[in-house]
Amino acid sequence: MARFLAFGGFERKIALRYLGARKQHGGVGLIAVLSFLCISLAIAALISIMSIMNGFREKVVELTLGAQGHVYVRLLSVESTNSEAVSDKAEYLAQQLRD
Repeated sequence: MARFLAFGGFERKIALRYLGARKQHGGVGLIAVLSFLCISLAIAALISIMSIMNGFREKVVELTLGAQGHVYVRLLSVESTNSEAVSDKAEYLAQQLRD
Protein backbone atom coordinates (compact mmCIF):
# COMPACT_ATOMS: atom_id res chain seq x y z
CA MET A 1 0.00 0.00 0.00
CA ALA A 2 1.49 3.32 -1.06
CA ARG A 3 1.84 5.99 1.58
CA PHE A 4 0.57 9.37 0.43
CA LEU A 5 2.46 12.33 1.84
CA ALA A 6 1.43 15.95 1.72
CA PHE A 7 4.91 17.00 0.56
CA GLY A 8 7.49 15.29 -1.59
CA GLY A 9 11.21 14.87 -0.96
CA PHE A 10 12.16 18.17 -2.61
CA GLU A 11 9.74 20.19 -0.47
CA ARG A 12 10.91 18.43 2.70
CA LYS A 13 14.56 19.10 1.81
CA ILE A 14 13.92 22.83 1.41
CA ALA A 15 11.87 22.99 4.63
CA LEU A 16 14.57 21.20 6.65
CA ARG A 17 17.25 23.41 5.12
CA TYR A 18 15.60 26.57 6.41
CA LEU A 19 14.26 25.18 9.68
CA GLY A 20 17.61 23.66 10.62
CA ALA A 21 19.89 26.56 9.72
CA ARG A 22 23.54 26.51 10.73
CA LYS A 23 25.03 28.61 13.50
CA GLN A 24 26.06 31.50 11.23
CA HIS A 25 22.51 31.62 9.85
CA GLY A 26 20.72 30.96 13.15
CA GLY A 27 18.39 33.93 12.72
CA VAL A 28 16.88 32.40 9.59
CA GLY A 29 15.93 29.23 11.47
CA LEU A 30 14.43 31.18 14.35
CA ILE A 31 12.43 33.40 12.02
CA ALA A 32 11.24 30.37 10.06
CA VAL A 33 10.09 28.57 13.22
CA LEU A 34 8.34 31.67 14.57
CA SER A 35 6.66 32.27 11.22
CA PHE A 36 5.49 28.67 11.07
CA LEU A 37 4.08 28.83 14.61
CA CYS A 38 2.34 32.17 14.00
CA ILE A 39 0.77 30.99 10.75
CA SER A 40 -0.39 27.78 12.43
CA LEU A 41 -1.93 29.78 15.29
CA ALA A 42 -3.65 32.17 12.87
CA ILE A 43 -5.14 29.31 10.85
CA ALA A 44 -6.39 27.59 14.02
CA ALA A 45 -7.99 30.85 15.18
CA LEU A 46 -9.58 31.39 11.77
CA ILE A 47 -11.06 27.89 11.72
CA SER A 48 -12.41 28.30 15.26
CA ILE A 49 -13.96 31.69 14.56
CA MET A 50 -15.56 30.49 11.31
CA SER A 51 -17.07 27.51 13.13
CA ILE A 52 -18.48 29.70 15.88
CA MET A 53 -19.83 32.30 13.44
CA ASN A 54 -21.49 29.59 11.34
CA GLY A 55 -23.39 28.40 14.42
CA PHE A 56 -24.37 32.00 15.26
CA ARG A 57 -25.49 32.63 11.68
CA GLU A 58 -27.82 29.63 11.72
CA LYS A 59 -29.32 30.75 15.05
CA VAL A 60 -29.75 34.37 13.89
CA VAL A 61 -31.47 33.29 10.67
CA GLU A 62 -33.75 30.96 12.62
CA LEU A 63 -34.70 33.67 15.12
CA THR A 64 -35.13 36.37 12.48
CA LEU A 65 -37.33 34.29 10.20
CA GLY A 66 -39.33 33.05 13.18
CA ALA A 67 -40.01 36.54 14.50
CA GLN A 68 -40.99 38.27 11.26
CA GLY A 69 -42.78 36.82 8.31
CA HIS A 70 -41.80 37.41 4.73
CA VAL A 71 -45.23 38.62 3.69
CA TYR A 72 -47.55 41.03 5.48
CA VAL A 73 -51.29 40.83 4.79
CA ARG A 74 -53.16 44.07 5.38
CA LEU A 75 -56.83 44.71 4.74
CA LEU A 76 -57.44 47.76 2.57
CA SER A 77 -61.02 48.40 3.63
CA VAL A 78 -62.93 47.96 6.86
CA GLU A 79 -65.81 46.07 5.27
CA SER A 80 -63.43 43.24 4.22
CA THR A 81 -63.64 41.45 7.56
CA ASN A 82 -64.38 38.04 6.07
CA SER A 83 -61.24 36.27 7.31
CA GLU A 84 -61.97 33.10 5.34
CA ALA A 85 -62.02 34.99 2.04
CA VAL A 86 -58.81 36.81 2.94
CA SER A 87 -57.20 33.49 3.90
CA ASP A 88 -58.29 31.87 0.62
CA LYS A 89 -56.93 34.82 -1.38
CA ALA A 90 -53.61 34.68 0.51
CA GLU A 91 -53.32 30.94 -0.14
CA TYR A 92 -54.09 31.49 -3.82
CA LEU A 93 -51.39 34.17 -4.08
CA ALA A 94 -48.88 31.99 -2.23
CA GLN A 95 -49.58 29.15 -4.65
CA GLN A 96 -49.05 31.51 -7.59
CA LEU A 97 -45.67 32.55 -6.15
CA ARG A 98 -44.59 28.92 -5.74
CA ASP A 99 -45.38 28.10 -9.38
